[in-house]
Amino acid sequence: MPREAPHLLAILQRIANKALGETARLAPGRTFYLPEHGFYHGNVPVAGQIGLFFYFEHADVGAVAFLTLGSGGSGQNQIARFQIKDALLGGNPTKN
Repeated sequence: MPREAPHLLAILQRIANKALGETARLAPGRTFYLPEHGFYHGNVPVAGQIGLFFYFEHADVGAVAFLTLGSGGSGQNQIARFQIKDALLGGNPTKN
């Protein structure tokens, strides 16, 4: 089911800034949540790429891939793993 996830989008924005540059901004995308599994997944357009992500709430682990769109793209895709708990509580930013 579709669900708002501002905590996830905040982390994805930080990751996009590190991976794609400080001016990268997330555009509205879609986030889905499966409450029986504590699982989020979705997509967000950003800087001419699409970010595909998933996050396991109970394990506090997720991943995002920024993929180049179209045949004229650079072909340089980037993948990042993340945790939310430490990042939102002021944890070590080098771990996200």
